[in-house]
Amino acid sequence: MCQHGHMVDDILSLTQRPAVMSDAQPITVFHTQCWLDSYSGIVPQDYLEGIDLRDREVSWRDRLSFDLRHTALALRGDVIVGLVSWARTDQGDLPRLELMSLYVSASYRGSGVAHALLERALGGAPAHLLVFEENPRARACLHFHDERIVKRLSGERIYEQTFSDESH
Repeated sequence: MCQHGHMVDDILSLTQRPAVMSDAQPITVFHTQCWLDSYSGIVPQDYLEGIDLRDREVSWRDRLSFDLRHTALALRGDVIVGLVSWARTDQGDLPRLELMSLYVSASYRGSGVAHALLERALGGAPAHLLVFEENPRARACLHFHDERIVKRLSGERIYEQTFSDESH
């Protein structure tokens, strides 16, 4: 049994696939709920309360149509339980591959979904991710993958993770 009571067989029955345009609306709802769950107390509450789902859906439609970032989903049937996105960026001395988002629904945290999505996105490639320093859940999840992470702090509110097989 995994954390939160999910049986291992339940986790193994999840599917992963690339996101497609018809996923834009469910991704928007899932991503927004994850933001509300994860960033309360980190991001100003008035910002969280002002999130406009229509604007977010337009952003997700743009992301999916312009192919500037790759997005994959973990699903239980037709329900999104995890999301990962990644792209090539130019961040100076950081690896060119950026893990742009990694979200798992509250009921699947600690189940291995995040790990599976990380593997799908990164494989063995060096990558980086920017997260809020005040986000202990994200930092704890990423610390679990210490064998592939070089850590650096950047600025007051951003915690920077660099993933790399070269950091062994």
